[in-house]
Amino acid sequence: MRAAFHPDRRHVYVTTLTQISERQYGTHVRAFGYDPSDCSIGPLLASTRTGAETASNTRVYGLEVHPNGEWLYQSTASVREIHHFELGDDRLPVPKDSYDTTQGGSVVCAQSRRLALHPDGRTLYSNCNNADAGRGVELALQVWAIESGGALTFSEHHVLENMDGGISDPVLHPSARWLYQPVGTRDTAAPRGPGAYILVFAVEPDGTLRLHDTTAVRVLTPEDSVLDVGQTQIFPSTFIVHPDGRSAYATVHAILGDFESFPHEIVRYQLEGEGGRLVEVDRRLAALATMYSSHHGGALVRANEAFYLYSYLTDYDTTRGGVLQQYRIGASHELIPLDPPFVATGLRDARQPIVAR
Repeated sequence: MRAAFHPDRRHVYVTTLTQISERQYGTHVRAFGYDPSDCSIGPLLASTRTGAETASNTRVYGLEVHPNGEWLYQSTASVREIHHFELGDDRLPVPKDSYDTTQGGSVVCAQSRRLALHPDGRTLYSNCNNADAGRGVELALQVWAIESGGALTFSEHHVLENMDGGISDPVLHPSARWLYQPVGTRDTAAPRGPGAYILVFAVEPDGTLRLHDTTAVRVLTPEDSVLDVGQTQIFPSTFIVHPDGRSAYATVHAILGDFESFPHEIVRYQLEGEGGRLVEVDRRLAALATMYSSHHGGALVRANEAFYLYSYLTDYDTTRGGVLQQYRIGASHELIPLDPPFVATGLRDARQPIVAR
C-alpha cells in the first residue's frame, strides 16, 4: 500500500491491492478527505480500479501526485504499466491512460516498481525489474517526459549493470540536480562485489540522467567488523535526504543464506560536491533484527526537525507488528533517539509513512 497527498492538503490517495477472484487481484486508487487541522483522514470519497490485474498477491509500490494537482500516477509490481489518472475539480481520480514499461533497453520491465516526480513537473522517474531475463533479476531505471495533459512519453532507459537484487525508491536531491537509487546485488561483477549500493545520477536540464557515482553501503556485524557479503543479501531499504541537502540517511539490513538477520542500522552520509558524492559519517543501531524483518520506509519532518523511522518486523510465527522509532536531528545532523518507540501490533503489511506538511 502507498499513499500520497494532494497539494491542497485536503485530499489523500491510497493505492491498494484487492482480491477479486480466487486467483486474481486488482489494484485500486482510493481517495479520502483530509482535515489538516487535526490530521484526520476520512471519509472515503471514491475507489477507482486501475484496470490492471495480477495472478498473485503482489505489492503496490508507486503513487505520485503531480505538483499541479491535476494528475496522479500509479504503478504495481507484476504489472508492466504505469497508470495515469486525471484529478478534476472534485479531486477524485479518473483513469485516463496506461503506459507500457517494456519500452527501451535490454531489460523487459516485467515488474513496474517505484516512482518519483521531478519538482518542476516535467519528468517522471520509474524503476523496474525482470525476473524472467534468463540470468536472474535485472534492474532498470526509466525516464518519462510529462507532456500536455499529463501524458507520458518514454525518454530513456538505464540498465543498472550487474545489479540483480532489491531496489528501493528513487530519491531526488532538494536541488533536483541529483537522483539517488539504492539497489542490492549478489553479482560478483558489481563494482565492489555483492552487496548494497547507492547509485548517484546527475539530472540533466531536460530531466534525463547520467550515472555520476556509485557508493557501496557497508554492513557491520555485531562485533563491528565489516560483513563478508559473499553469502549475504544486503538491502538498503530507505534513503532520505535532509531538506538542506547536506546530509542523507540510509537504512540497511543484511540476511545470510540461512536467513540469520543482522541488526538494522541507519547510516548517515555527508553529501559533498553539492550532493553528488556520499561520504559515510556514522551509523546507529536502529532495531534488533528478527527473522524476515526489514525496514519499510521513513520520513523526515521539517517542522520540528524530527526523523521518524518505521520498521516492519515479521518472524516465522504469525506475530506481526511495526515499530515507529523517533529521532531528533542535532546541530550536526546527528540522530538523537527519542524514547520510547511506538509499537503497533497486528499489522499485516504496513509500508511507507507520509508527511502532511
